[in-house]
Amino acid sequence: MRSVLFVLSLVLVYVLLRGWPADLSVWLRGALAMGVLLLGFFIWGASAKDSKVRFRGVRKPKLLDYTVALTLILVVELVSTTAVVVSTEVVLFSDTKTLREGDENTENGEWLWNQEFEREIPKSSDHKPPNHPEVFVEALNAESLASLMDEKVYLRGFTFDAYQRDSWRTSKRVKKIFQGDGIELGQTVESLPQVKYQISLNPSGTGQDVALAMQGVLRIELPQLRQIAKGVLLLPESDAERRVYKALSQPRTLEAIVALDPEFQIGKPGRSYLQLSSNLAMRERWNALLGDLKNETNVVEQLSGIRELLGQRCRYSLKVDNPQNLGAMENFLFAEKRGYCEHFASAAALFCRELGIPSRVAYGYSGGILYPYSKLIVFRARDAHAWTEIYLEGYGWTVFDTTPSDEIAMQKAGSEELPPSWEDAASDEDAYSMSSTTWWWIIGGTFALIAGAITGAFYKSKEDAQRASLLIGNKKTPPAYLEAFQTGCRAVGIRSVESLTLKELIDRLPQKVDFAKELEAYHNGVIYRKLTVSKSTEKALLKKILQWRASESQATRVAEE
Repeated sequence: MRSVLFVLSLVLVYVLLRGWPADLSVWLRGALAMGVLLLGFFIWGASAKDSKVRFRGVRKPKLLDYTVALTLILVVELVSTTAVVVSTEVVLFSDTKTLREGDENTENGEWLWNQEFEREIPKSSDHKPPNHPEVFVEALNAESLASLMDEKVYLRGFTFDAYQRDSWRTSKRVKKIFQGDGIELGQTVESLPQVKYQISLNPSGTGQDVALAMQGVLRIELPQLRQIAKGVLLLPESDAERRVYKALSQPRTLEAIVALDPEFQIGKPGRSYLQLSSNLAMRERWNALLGDLKNETNVVEQLSGIRELLGQRCRYSLKVDNPQNLGAMENFLFAEKRGYCEHFASAAALFCRELGIPSRVAYGYSGGILYPYSKLIVFRARDAHAWTEIYLEGYGWTVFDTTPSDEIAMQKAGSEELPPSWEDAASDEDAYSMSSTTWWWIIGGTFALIAGAITGAFYKSKEDAQRASLLIGNKKTPPAYLEAFQTGCRAVGIRSVESLTLKELIDRLPQKVDFAKELEAYHNGVIYRKLTVSKSTEKALLKKILQWRASESQATRVAEE
């Protein structure tokens, strides 16, 4: 039973370190995991009726021993939680930072694209996105809140239209400034609800931030926006501690359009949105997967077929091994057949193009936690998402999301539950934004402390080790009085003398001896209380033990006669 409970504790430790429950901080989960692990060891080592001695210390533990043990426990917890934090990779965003033009000093996980406005689809990954809040979206009226509660929310940051060799990029760089009392970005569609909202986010610190807005954005209430590439808009530069602005959107999802107009038609946004891969061999394999969908004339059936194909063929996972080191799409569709939103979105966009449906890949957030009482949706780093958008006549760009819906579902807080504050978001952000150099200083300093403590304990324990050698079984030649007493114990029939303590030997004697208290007091005093070794006392004890042995031998001979 103890072993079963110990195994269960290990399972719980693994689950905690893997990120469950997500609402707890990584440090709290690490502390809980360490507590569960210690509890598991305690349960496993407990034995109510087992009197057999398995381990025996050479002396009583002292303050330095407890200090070293506690420090080692702290190191294990630090290393385990640090491993979670250091290996954390934000899938798409890291506080909405963008790459400054001409800047070549990029850091992993902080940039959205490279110098060529290109984003490579990851061939392998082991993402562990953190849980800290990044973007707050507040509904500005009751109708907008109702729309947010009824529909899946997509907060779009930027889009890429050109595909080449497992990478998405912009097909055109643009330098354009939009100015006015508010920036108009789209046209209204009849019968679709409009959402008025306010966005709050932490600035990147570079002065450049992607203009986040709900999909189907019509207007952003800012005096200026800067376009740097096709599908990429930046907020005006600002030194403010927080970026806050209002916007108006009319979200367009395939499900909403089908319900409104099942006979919709495909639009024509431009040739770049129909660009196909130059890898002809790979295209043949893609078309083989599409099969009869190539001959299907109903667009809704084609899109439903693509979603069904990916749902049945591929599995959602943030961990992609790619043991054969194949291209990202080849590994996702034909080998390992697992990946996350960026893989699903890319595959769906490419399948759409093979069927003549204009498509692009959008990057942003989806899911989040809805707080109805505060009219807020809070998007965390783990809510970063990518999806496919298709162009429909009369409706424009429309969300066609093929990522399994369970992975991006919105969570709803309690009716009166309050969202995290900006102070909470900032403190969590600081915990995750600590540089790797800082972490190495922490780890190195901790190990240096451990090494110093162990070294000090080693030199300090020389005298203790000499005293501890008096223990039974810890020295080949114990003191003469102790060796004589052991021999006498064997003579009276006590077994396994070397594995028993002095007190256990005395307790197991068939008859009490008059020198027992004196022997135990001196022996334990030298070992545990650091009393000075007394040759005269040991000589006197040895004499008494030899006399006892002689009397026991005489009694044994008389009994035998």
